[in-house]
Amino acid sequence: MIEDVQFIDINEQVSHTSTPPPMMERVMCSRCDSKNFDNHLSFTVSGLFAESQDASVMGLVVDDSTFDVNANGALGVLANSVGTNSFSITLQASTFNALNAFGAGTIQIINASDSTSDVMITGNDINDAGLIGILVNNDDNATSTVTISGNSIEGDGTQSQNGYGIQARQDEDGTYTLLIDNNTFAGLGLDHIRVNARDTTDGSGLLNATITNNVDRCADRYPGGYQCDDRGRFQHDLCRRTCE
Repeated sequence: MIEDVQFIDINEQVSHTSTPPPMMERVMCSRCDSKNFDNHLSFTVSGLFAESQDASVMGLVVDDSTFDVNANGALGVLANSVGTNSFSITLQASTFNALNAFGAGTIQIINASDSTSDVMITGNDINDAGLIGILVNNDDNATSTVTISGNSIEGDGTQSQNGYGIQARQDEDGTYTLLIDNNTFAGLGLDHIRVNARDTTDGSGLLNATITNNVDRCADRYPGGYQCDDRGRFQHDLCRRTCE
């Protein structure tokens, strides 16, 4: 457990990789303050990086933490699962300040290979995102159950903002069960929610998606609404809704 800690002027500020033997590993970061990233000869630094590999079993909890991402930083939190592992991820009640980020400065989760992942992203504040606020993709033969709820996602309020509020993609032959509920959006240059049920034309995977109770707050120049690219593979009938 990492609690009440500031990470300043260092590279890859919290990093953990879980590999076999298949025993449960839990990583909890509570009230952590991550800022002033050192580029360490690259622009790929994240405030927290976690990856579950092979046949490992891993749990990650990030609670009540702050990620101030500067020009050397790519993401606030980056989490990946690869192999046949099981990965439980909870990101809650945290703040991501992304105005000065080199990359998105926000949240990115990629579940791939034959992994199984349960993801909860709830009650976070994402401020001044220049790219995607929350990205959770399910690739290959992975199985993911994801809830994205109660988050406030704001773009940087300029025409140069070039990302969605939430992006979720099902690729290849996996199964993705997704709930996007009760989130608020503002200042985004592209659609507030973008879901893609099959990124390739030869996969057989399914995206079971429910999108409810989200609040759109957007200026006239932003398209707003939802964009669903289904390629015939949505389990539910979703459509584009423009901002009122």
